[in-house]
Amino acid sequence: MIWAAESAQFGLVEAVIGLTPLMGGTQRIAERAGPARARELVMGGGLYDAATLERWDVVNRVLPDSELEEKSLRFAQRLVAGPTSAHHATKRIVRAFLDYGVRGADDVTAATGARLFETNDLQQAVESFLAEGPGKATFQGS
Repeated sequence: MIWAAESAQFGLVEAVIGLTPLMGGTQRIAERAGPARARELVMGGGLYDAATLERWDVVNRVLPDSELEEKSLRFAQRLVAGPTSAHHATKRIVRAFLDYGVRGADDVTAATGARLFETNDLQQAVESFLAEGPGKATFQGS
């Protein structure tokens, strides 16, 4: 996930010195924004504002400069306090999709999900849900 301040500017500017990005930027832009946008960004050598890259699906969220640190920290804290085993499973499924497409993600989803049923977090969250309703569970990462 990439969050950016409104004033942020992004670019892969290696073309201005006769080079192409060699650390993975091109393919990561293509993965998020598609090959045509990747070529435009890399071959054009210019800078783009955060709002443009949000429209291109490179940036997830653009926030006012004054709110970026507070809101991104709050979101990170929410992730850390959440069901970290489930978050890990989500990341694994998304990676399988990126590497092997929908069928590849389908192939890992059942086994990945089955492991979650063995976690204390899931068992305690279900108990919490039944006793107190949704959104009251706390997670320990186990």
